[in-house]
Amino acid sequence: MTISTNEGSNPILTLVEHIYPNFTKNAFKSKYLTSRAILTPKNEFVDRINKVFMDKFLGSTYTYTSFDKATNDKQENYP
Repeated sequence: MTISTNEGSNPILTLVEHIYPNFTKNAFKSKYLTSRAILTPKNEFVDRINKVFMDKFLGSTYTYTSFDKATNDKQENYP
C-alpha cells in the first residue's frame, strides 16, 4: 500500500489518519480497533506511532511501573 504525503507533513500522522480515520470518535469501538493494524519492523517506529495515538486522547497521561520479581518478600506473596 502506498500512502501519499504532502511535503513537510508528518508521515506517521498521515499513516495513522489513513489507517484509523476518525480515531477519536471510534477509539472505544472494539470492531473498529480490531479490524485494522499498523505493522512495523522496528520498536523505534512503534514508539513514534504510539505517541501519535496517545496525543489523540484527551486528558493526562500516566506511567504505571511494574516488576518481574519482588525483592525482600518475607511473606512470599510473589513467586
